[in-house]
Amino acid sequence: MSTDREPNPFRAPAADGGGIPPQAGPPAGPPPPPTWQQPGGYPEAPATWAGRQPHPGGYGPQPAAYGYGPHAGPYGTHTGPYGPYPGYGIPGAPPRNSQGTMALVLGIIGAVLGITVILGPAGLVLGVLAVICGSIGVRRVRRGEATNRGVALGGLWTGVGATLLSAVTTVVMVMEPGGFVPVESGAGSSRMAEAGQQVRYADGLTVTFAEPEDAGDGTFVLTATLDNGSPDPVRLTDGDFFAFADGEELSSRDIRREDPSDMRRLPAGASVTVAHTVTVPADTWFLQVDFAPGWDHDFAFWEFALPLDRSAEPDHTTDV
Repeated sequence: MSTDREPNPFRAPAADGGGIPPQAGPPAGPPPPPTWQQPGGYPEAPATWAGRQPHPGGYGPQPAAYGYGPHAGPYGTHTGPYGPYPGYGIPGAPPRNSQGTMALVLGIIGAVLGITVILGPAGLVLGVLAVICGSIGVRRVRRGEATNRGVALGGLWTGVGATLLSAVTTVVMVMEPGGFVPVESGAGSSRMAEAGQQVRYADGLTVTFAEPEDAGDGTFVLTATLDNGSPDPVRLTDGDFFAFADGEELSSRDIRREDPSDMRRLPAGASVTVAHTVTVPADTWFLQVDFAPGWDHDFAFWEFALPLDRSAEPDHTTDV
Protein backbone atom coordinates (compact mmCIF):
# COMPACT_ATOMS: atom_id res chain seq x y z
CA MET A 1 0.00 0.00 0.00
CA SER A 2 1.32 3.39 -0.87
CA THR A 3 2.29 5.62 2.01
CA ASP A 4 1.30 8.73 0.03
CA ARG A 5 -2.33 7.91 0.27
CA GLU A 6 -4.33 10.25 2.53
CA PRO A 7 -5.91 8.73 5.58
CA ASN A 8 -9.65 8.10 5.69
CA PRO A 9 -11.18 11.39 6.66
CA PHE A 10 -14.18 9.62 8.21
CA ARG A 11 -12.04 7.56 10.56
CA ALA A 12 -11.45 8.70 14.08
CA PRO A 13 -7.89 9.97 14.68
CA ALA A 14 -5.44 7.53 16.14
CA ALA A 15 -4.26 7.74 19.67
CA ASP A 16 -0.74 8.56 18.63
CA GLY A 17 -1.85 11.77 16.98
CA GLY A 18 -2.07 10.39 13.45
CA GLY A 19 -4.73 11.44 11.08
CA ILE A 20 -5.69 14.90 10.03
CA PRO A 21 -3.56 17.52 11.65
CA PRO A 22 -5.41 20.10 13.73
CA GLN A 23 -6.48 23.17 11.93
CA ALA A 24 -6.00 26.67 13.14
CA GLY A 25 -9.22 28.29 14.39
CA PRO A 26 -11.17 29.23 17.43
CA PRO A 27 -10.61 27.42 20.69
CA ALA A 28 -12.25 24.07 21.19
CA GLY A 29 -15.74 23.95 22.63
CA PRO A 30 -18.85 25.93 21.80
CA PRO A 31 -18.84 29.61 22.74
CA PRO A 32 -21.15 30.70 25.56
CA PRO A 33 -24.52 31.87 24.34
CA PRO A 34 -25.24 35.62 24.43
CA THR A 35 -27.33 36.91 27.28
CA TRP A 36 -30.15 37.71 24.89
CA GLN A 37 -30.32 34.23 23.39
CA GLN A 38 -31.53 30.88 24.54
CA PRO A 39 -29.13 27.95 24.67
CA GLY A 40 -30.29 26.84 21.22
CA GLY A 41 -29.18 30.10 19.63
CA TYR A 42 -32.69 31.52 19.10
CA PRO A 43 -33.99 34.81 20.47
CA GLU A 44 -35.59 34.66 23.84
CA ALA A 45 -39.40 34.58 23.78
CA PRO A 46 -40.97 38.00 24.39
CA ALA A 47 -43.29 38.60 27.32
CA THR A 48 -46.39 38.16 25.12
CA TRP A 49 -45.40 34.52 24.57
CA ALA A 50 -45.72 33.71 28.23
CA GLY A 51 -47.62 30.51 28.83
CA ARG A 52 -46.54 28.88 25.50
CA GLN A 53 -44.51 25.74 25.30
CA PRO A 54 -41.36 25.53 23.14
CA HIS A 55 -41.66 23.61 19.92
CA PRO A 56 -40.03 20.16 20.07
CA GLY A 57 -37.84 21.10 17.11
CA GLY A 58 -36.65 24.30 18.75
CA TYR A 59 -38.43 26.73 16.46
CA GLY A 60 -39.63 29.14 19.09
CA PRO A 61 -42.59 29.11 21.46
CA GLN A 62 -45.92 27.64 20.46
CA PRO A 63 -49.35 27.97 22.10
CA ALA A 64 -50.16 25.57 24.88
CA ALA A 65 -53.60 24.90 23.37
CA TYR A 66 -55.36 25.72 20.13
CA GLY A 67 -55.90 29.38 19.28
CA TYR A 68 -53.72 32.21 20.47
CA GLY A 69 -52.86 32.04 24.11
CA PRO A 70 -54.92 30.78 27.05
CA HIS A 71 -58.36 29.53 26.14
CA ALA A 72 -61.29 29.86 28.52
CA GLY A 73 -63.65 27.34 26.90
CA PRO A 74 -66.04 27.35 23.94
CA TYR A 75 -68.09 30.25 25.33
CA GLY A 76 -65.31 32.16 27.10
CA THR A 77 -62.80 34.80 26.08
CA HIS A 78 -59.63 34.04 24.17
CA THR A 79 -56.42 35.90 24.91
CA GLY A 80 -54.16 36.47 21.91
CA PRO A 81 -50.97 38.40 21.34
CA TYR A 82 -53.04 41.57 20.73
CA GLY A 83 -55.31 41.28 23.74
CA PRO A 84 -58.54 39.39 24.55
CA TYR A 85 -61.21 38.76 21.97
CA PRO A 86 -64.65 37.10 22.34
CA GLY A 87 -65.23 33.48 21.58
CA TYR A 88 -67.67 32.30 18.95
CA GLY A 89 -69.35 29.39 20.68
CA ILE A 90 -69.42 25.82 19.55
CA PRO A 91 -69.00 25.59 15.77
CA GLY A 92 -72.30 24.72 14.11
CA ALA A 93 -74.49 25.63 17.13
CA PRO A 94 -77.58 27.76 16.22
CA PRO A 95 -77.64 31.35 17.57
CA ARG A 96 -79.67 31.92 20.74
CA ASN A 97 -81.71 34.94 19.63
CA SER A 98 -84.91 34.21 21.54
CA GLN A 99 -84.33 36.61 24.45
CA GLY A 100 -83.65 39.60 22.20
CA THR A 101 -86.73 38.93 20.08
CA MET A 102 -88.92 38.45 23.15
CA ALA A 103 -87.64 41.73 24.61
CA LEU A 104 -88.69 43.66 21.49
CA VAL A 105 -92.18 42.10 21.44
CA LEU A 106 -92.77 42.73 25.16
CA GLY A 107 -91.47 46.28 24.87
CA ILE A 108 -93.82 47.17 22.02
CA ILE A 109 -96.87 45.67 23.76
CA GLY A 110 -95.92 47.36 27.03
CA ALA A 111 -95.61 50.75 25.31
CA VAL A 112 -99.05 50.37 23.71
CA LEU A 113 -100.64 49.41 27.03
CA GLY A 114 -98.80 52.20 28.82
CA ILE A 115 -100.60 54.85 26.75
CA THR A 116 -103.91 53.94 28.38
CA VAL A 117 -104.57 54.82 31.99
CA ILE A 118 -106.50 51.70 32.93
CA LEU A 119 -103.94 49.24 31.48
CA GLY A 120 -100.91 51.17 32.75
CA PRO A 121 -99.97 48.56 35.42
CA ALA A 122 -99.94 45.78 32.79
CA GLY A 123 -97.68 47.88 30.57
CA LEU A 124 -95.37 48.47 33.54
CA VAL A 125 -94.95 44.74 34.12
CA LEU A 126 -94.29 44.05 30.44
CA GLY A 127 -91.80 46.91 30.28
CA VAL A 128 -89.77 45.50 33.16
CA LEU A 129 -89.77 42.05 31.57
CA ALA A 130 -88.60 43.58 28.28
CA VAL A 131 -85.67 45.24 30.05
CA ILE A 132 -84.64 41.95 31.64
CA CYS A 133 -84.91 39.95 28.41
CA GLY A 134 -83.11 42.68 26.46
CA SER A 135 -80.20 42.67 28.91
CA ILE A 136 -79.88 38.90 28.61
CA GLY A 137 -80.01 39.15 24.81
CA VAL A 138 -77.25 41.79 24.71
CA ARG A 139 -75.01 39.68 26.94
CA ARG A 140 -75.52 36.69 24.66
CA VAL A 141 -74.47 38.77 21.67
CA ARG A 142 -71.31 39.87 23.47
CA ARG A 143 -70.44 36.25 24.26
CA GLY A 144 -70.99 35.26 20.65
CA GLU A 145 -74.02 33.09 21.44
CA ALA A 146 -76.52 35.32 19.56
CA THR A 147 -76.46 37.36 16.37
CA ASN A 148 -79.43 39.79 16.74
CA ARG A 149 -77.66 42.68 18.42
CA GLY A 150 -79.97 45.33 16.92
CA VAL A 151 -83.13 43.49 17.96
CA ALA A 152 -81.84 42.95 21.51
CA LEU A 153 -80.88 46.62 21.90
CA GLY A 154 -84.23 47.70 20.43
CA GLY A 155 -86.10 45.50 22.90
CA LEU A 156 -83.99 46.82 25.80
CA TRP A 157 -84.62 50.49 25.06
CA THR A 158 -88.27 49.92 24.12
CA GLY A 159 -88.72 48.21 27.47
CA VAL A 160 -87.16 51.19 29.25
CA GLY A 161 -89.55 53.57 27.46
CA ALA A 162 -92.58 51.35 28.16
CA THR A 163 -91.62 51.16 31.83
CA LEU A 164 -91.36 54.93 32.22
CA LEU A 165 -94.56 55.62 30.30
CA SER A 166 -96.53 52.98 32.18
CA ALA A 167 -95.22 54.25 35.49
CA VAL A 168 -96.57 57.73 34.73
CA THR A 169 -100.01 56.46 33.69
CA THR A 170 -100.15 54.18 36.74
CA VAL A 171 -99.47 57.11 39.06
CA VAL A 172 -102.19 59.12 37.30
CA MET A 173 -104.65 56.25 37.73
CA VAL A 174 -103.84 55.91 41.44
CA MET A 175 -104.22 59.64 42.06
CA GLU A 176 -107.49 59.90 40.15
CA PRO A 177 -110.66 59.26 42.15
CA GLY A 178 -112.03 55.81 41.51
CA GLY A 179 -115.32 55.23 39.68
CA PHE A 180 -117.87 57.75 38.41
CA VAL A 181 -119.78 60.33 40.39
CA PRO A 182 -123.21 58.73 40.93
CA VAL A 183 -126.67 60.26 40.69
CA GLU A 184 -128.18 60.80 44.15
CA SER A 185 -131.70 61.80 43.20
CA GLY A 186 -134.37 59.29 42.24
CA ALA A 187 -135.16 61.33 39.15
CA GLY A 188 -132.65 60.43 36.51
CA SER A 189 -131.52 57.18 38.15
CA SER A 190 -134.32 54.93 39.43
CA ARG A 191 -136.83 56.63 37.12
CA MET A 192 -136.63 58.89 34.10
CA ALA A 193 -136.59 62.58 34.82
CA GLU A 194 -138.93 64.98 33.02
CA ALA A 195 -138.54 68.52 31.83
CA GLY A 196 -138.12 70.90 34.78
CA GLN A 197 -137.04 68.15 37.22
CA GLN A 198 -133.73 68.55 38.94
CA VAL A 199 -131.20 65.67 38.76
CA ARG A 200 -128.64 65.82 41.57
CA TYR A 201 -125.16 64.25 41.60
CA ALA A 202 -123.14 63.21 44.63
CA ASP A 203 -120.59 66.02 44.16
CA GLY A 204 -123.30 68.71 44.41
CA LEU A 205 -123.83 69.25 40.67
CA THR A 206 -127.46 69.50 39.49
CA VAL A 207 -128.81 69.22 35.93
CA THR A 208 -132.21 70.54 34.80
CA PHE A 209 -133.56 70.23 31.23
CA ALA A 210 -136.15 72.68 29.89
CA GLU A 211 -139.03 71.68 27.61
CA PRO A 212 -137.91 70.77 24.07
CA GLU A 213 -138.05 73.74 21.71
CA ASP A 214 -139.39 73.02 18.24
CA ALA A 215 -137.01 74.45 15.61
CA GLY A 216 -138.99 73.08 12.63
CA ASP A 217 -138.35 70.25 10.17
CA GLY A 218 -138.29 67.67 12.96
CA THR A 219 -135.51 69.46 14.84
CA PHE A 220 -135.74 70.18 18.57
CA VAL A 221 -133.44 72.10 20.89
CA LEU A 222 -132.82 70.64 24.36
CA THR A 223 -131.30 73.09 26.81
CA ALA A 224 -129.82 71.90 30.13
CA THR A 225 -128.81 74.11 33.05
CA LEU A 226 -125.89 72.86 35.17
CA ASP A 227 -125.51 74.32 38.69
CA ASN A 228 -122.51 73.64 40.93
CA GLY A 229 -123.80 73.63 44.47
CA SER A 230 -120.60 72.22 45.97
CA PRO A 231 -117.79 74.29 47.55
CA ASP A 232 -115.28 72.93 45.00
CA PRO A 233 -114.97 73.34 41.22
CA VAL A 234 -116.46 70.57 39.05
CA ARG A 235 -114.83 69.24 35.90
CA LEU A 236 -117.16 69.01 32.91
CA THR A 237 -114.80 67.77 30.18
CA ASP A 238 -115.87 65.15 27.63
CA GLY A 239 -119.53 64.90 28.60
CA ASP A 240 -121.69 62.39 26.68
CA PHE A 241 -125.16 62.79 25.15
CA PHE A 242 -127.26 60.06 23.50
CA ALA A 243 -130.78 60.53 22.11
CA PHE A 244 -133.52 58.01 21.27
CA ALA A 245 -136.67 58.59 19.20
CA ASP A 246 -139.42 56.36 20.61
CA GLY A 247 -136.72 54.00 21.87
CA GLU A 248 -134.64 53.93 18.66
CA GLU A 249 -131.15 55.39 19.04
CA LEU A 250 -130.32 58.33 16.79
CA SER A 251 -127.00 58.59 14.98
CA SER A 252 -124.37 61.20 15.80
CA ARG A 253 -125.28 63.01 12.56
CA ASP A 254 -128.69 63.84 14.07
CA ILE A 255 -127.19 65.44 17.21
CA ARG A 256 -125.27 68.70 17.48
CA ARG A 257 -123.88 70.01 20.74
CA GLU A 258 -123.07 73.65 21.44
CA ASP A 259 -120.64 73.94 24.36
CA PRO A 260 -119.96 77.30 25.98
CA SER A 261 -116.38 78.46 26.32
CA ASP A 262 -116.37 77.97 30.12
CA MET A 263 -117.67 74.40 29.98
CA ARG A 264 -114.45 72.58 30.97
CA ARG A 265 -114.42 73.64 34.62
CA LEU A 266 -117.41 74.95 36.56
CA PRO A 267 -116.45 77.04 39.64
CA ALA A 268 -118.19 76.62 42.97
CA GLY A 269 -121.64 78.28 43.01
CA ALA A 270 -121.59 78.91 39.23
CA SER A 271 -124.00 77.69 36.56
CA VAL A 272 -123.84 77.13 32.81
CA THR A 273 -126.29 76.13 30.06
CA VAL A 274 -125.63 73.48 27.43
CA ALA A 275 -127.79 73.18 24.30
CA HIS A 276 -128.22 70.11 22.07
CA THR A 277 -130.01 70.22 18.71
CA VAL A 278 -131.66 66.89 17.86
CA THR A 279 -133.31 65.91 14.57
CA VAL A 280 -135.89 63.15 14.94
CA PRO A 281 -137.92 61.17 12.36
CA ALA A 282 -141.41 62.33 11.50
CA ASP A 283 -144.24 61.33 13.86
CA THR A 284 -141.88 60.82 16.82
CA TRP A 285 -143.86 60.98 20.04
CA PHE A 286 -141.23 60.71 22.75
CA LEU A 287 -137.59 61.70 22.92
CA GLN A 288 -135.37 59.97 25.46
CA VAL A 289 -131.97 61.33 26.52
CA ASP A 290 -128.96 59.79 28.31
CA PHE A 291 -126.71 62.58 29.53
CA ALA A 292 -123.43 62.65 31.51
CA PRO A 293 -122.28 66.22 32.22
CA GLY A 294 -118.60 65.24 32.53
CA TRP A 295 -116.25 62.34 31.82
CA ASP A 296 -116.17 61.32 35.48
CA HIS A 297 -119.95 61.62 36.01
CA ASP A 298 -122.42 58.80 35.63
CA PHE A 299 -125.29 58.91 33.14
CA ALA A 300 -128.70 60.27 34.08
CA PHE A 301 -131.88 59.62 32.06
CA TRP A 302 -134.68 61.88 30.78
CA GLU A 303 -137.82 61.51 28.67
CA PHE A 304 -139.63 64.35 26.89
CA ALA A 305 -142.99 64.38 25.17
CA LEU A 306 -142.54 66.25 21.90
CA PRO A 307 -145.03 69.01 21.04
CA LEU A 308 -147.01 67.16 18.41
CA ASP A 309 -150.73 66.50 17.78
CA ARG A 310 -151.79 64.23 20.65
CA SER A 311 -155.30 63.45 19.39
CA ALA A 312 -154.30 59.90 18.51
CA GLU A 313 -151.60 59.44 21.16
CA PRO A 314 -150.68 55.76 21.51
CA ASP A 315 -150.10 53.87 24.72
CA HIS A 316 -146.51 54.47 25.84
CA THR A 317 -144.27 52.72 28.34
CA THR A 318 -140.79 53.96 29.15
CA ASP A 319 -138.64 50.86 28.93
CA VAL A 320 -135.45 52.46 27.62
